[in-house]
Amino acid sequence: MESAVLKKNTWGGARAGAGAPMSPRTLETQKMRELMLKQLKPRAKELFDALIDSAIGLRVVKEVDGGEEFVYSKAPDVNAARLLLEHTVGKPKETVQHQGGLSVLALIRSLNESNASIPEE
Repeated sequence: MESAVLKKNTWGGARAGAGAPMSPRTLETQKMRELMLKQLKPRAKELFDALIDSAIGLRVVKEVDGGEEFVYSKAPDVNAARLLLEHTVGKPKETVQHQGGLSVLALIRSLNESNASIPEE
């Protein structure tokens, strides 16, 4: 009895050199990203701490009439806070609400009924 030899399919799948060649701009961007990562990795904690400080703002405790009061020497940065939240928790879903008198379906129906056409530019 002869042993069956299984042949591997030679069609489909990734092929070396297939597809459009990468543009020089894409290759340049990849090199820049690698260079930036190499520079930023050792200082990542320092950068994250600075971003958090910027999001919270810099507060100074000031005594006022025998009590303590927080006074901002630098106001909190909303953009820094948003960046931190979006990259950790995720972006909130954005919903669009229509508050007009005419709906899209009503507009289509009225165009169909009157046999009107949308003018071409």
